[in-house]
Amino acid sequence: MPTKIKVLSVGTISTSAVTVSGPVAQGKSLLVKNMRFVNTGVSARYLYLTIQRSGEASRYVIPSGTQIAANAMYQPPAEIALEYNDSLQASLDAAGTVDYILGGVERDA
Repeated sequence: MPTKIKVLSVGTISTSAVTVSGPVAQGKSLLVKNMRFVNTGVSARYLYLTIQRSGEASRYVIPSGTQIAANAMYQPPAEIALEYNDSLQASLDAAGTVDYILGGVERDA
C-alpha cells in the first residue's frame, strides 16, 4: 500500500462553490491533515466548507459561515478523511478572494 505525503490542492475561492479536493479516485483514500485559507481581500469574508459524499447531501465540516478577517488566515483544527468519490467544496458569502492550500496523505485503499 503506497503512501504519499503531498500537497493535495492549491487554488482560489470566489463566490461560487469550488471543489478544493476530490473527487477521490477509485482505490485511493485521502487524509487531509492541514487546510489553510487566506483572505487576500480588504473585507472580511465568510467561508463555507462542506464534504460531498456520493449519493448524500453536503455536510458542513467547519461551522457554517466561518469568518476570515481581511488579510488573515483561517486554519481548521481537525483532519478529515476522504474515501472514494468524496470531495470537499468551499464557497464564500460574497465576491472576494480567498487562497487555499490543502496538504495530507494519499494512500491505496
